[in-house]
Amino acid sequence: FVYALSFWARKMTDFAESLTDQAAEGKLYGRRQTFVETVRKTCSLEEICDQVHRNWALRNLCSVFSCFLIGYYCEGSIFNRYNGTMASTLALLMVNETSHKVEYEKSARRLVAVSMGKSLPFIIMSLLGAFPCGSKERTILQAAAVAAYVFVWTFTYYSSKMWSYVACLIGAFGISSVMQPCADGGTDEAFAVKYKEIGNVTIAILIQTFLHSMLSRHTPKQLLQSSFGELRRFLTCCFEAVFEGDLAAIESALGEAKGELSNAKHLAGECDPKLELYLGPEGPFNIDLCSSALSSCTLVLDELTMLLVAAKDWEPKKSLLAENGGLRADAEGGDDETVEGDDENVEECTSSEILDLLRSCPSFGIVKNHMLQRLRVALEVVPRMLFGDAETAINSEWYEELCKVSGAVAPAGLQGAEFLYRELSSATSSFDIENSHLTDDVRVRLTVAVRCLENSARHLCKIEERCIKEASLE
Repeated sequence: FVYALSFWARKMTDFAESLTDQAAEGKLYGRRQTFVETVRKTCSLEEICDQVHRNWALRNLCSVFSCFLIGYYCEGSIFNRYNGTMASTLALLMVNETSHKVEYEKSARRLVAVSMGKSLPFIIMSLLGAFPCGSKERTILQAAAVAAYVFVWTFTYYSSKMWSYVACLIGAFGISSVMQPCADGGTDEAFAVKYKEIGNVTIAILIQTFLHSMLSRHTPKQLLQSSFGELRRFLTCCFEAVFEGDLAAIESALGEAKGELSNAKHLAGECDPKLELYLGPEGPFNIDLCSSALSSCTLVLDELTMLLVAAKDWEPKKSLLAENGGLRADAEGGDDETVEGDDENVEECTSSEILDLLRSCPSFGIVKNHMLQRLRVALEVVPRMLFGDAETAINSEWYEELCKVSGAVAPAGLQGAEFLYRELSSATSSFDIENSHLTDDVRVRLTVAVRCLENSARHLCKIEERCIKEASLE
């Protein structure tokens, strides 16, 4: 904690000095540069041509265009030709870009919200119809109705976690009707028009739900299973790079792992059993085990980030972690290149004195074998229990190895860590004490690096314990 606090304080001081220097040299971003950069990112062909974005555009285009054709050609029953209610409503209720499943619960809430947003204002205006237009009573009551309508649904939007989205739609779709000018007569016809609007909106939302279901090629569970595999691969690469002393590989794998972890967390929320319309033969998804495993992976990545902080030498006025994971290896040539969007070239990361000292200790090999084995087994058993047959996973060789690894060392320990501390203490006994900055002291940085590995082992142990606990309940 003291090291992290010292690092943060030094980095903030460095950042303030860099801002002062830029202001003196006139290099600070102005409004023009900010506007140009915003437009460039908004109109980026890379973002527009992204597969996720293209799928989002296709789903919404099909649903809005289908409703437009119905409104343009259909006549009779609840449909009036040349009516744009259905298409315009869906233009405001687009499917979430990152959604990979049909959001039945959200669609039901949309139906409730839009129906109430269409009917409640009309009921309010019908009650106000008892007062003649132009009278003081009508003016005062309608003004009070507008204020109350806005206050109630705005307050609900900000205060309620469950009904926030519904309140937002009720307020948005209904406020224009509450503020409409006073008009006498036509009550029955007006009710018929509102009834048709509610019917049109209901059909539009059902069309959107159906098309979203038809155009979704993979279920969230399938995508989450793939994401777990990628996360396991990136975490393994990151730890292997630590034990090989390759800072560039650590930084690259760490950025990729954080991106994949964020994706896995989003997909896990879509796999929640309470969002399913019905449960299939495989049974409910174990969301608790999944959330626990992802939380532990988050802590492991945090420890790896701190290890990278301790391993890298301090460079004034330079970002420690490059954007989106910093350096990454080119798939074909193997050359290092900076991530697109960085204004300056990031210097190539090489092995540091900290990692070289760790690798020179014989006990570091014991730590390496234990960490890689624990990581490999823990992240292999979790997907098998989540996406496969739990009974088969329990009887597999992976689960037996998990029990052996979990029982091989105390949950609070890491094999070889005690001997590693002794060897590092002996190797650095002749080093001078750094008095100017704690973040430059070699022995402190070595201690932080080993402590990060110990904490990572603890977090992986929590995954193992959770898997064993779930297996005992089967």
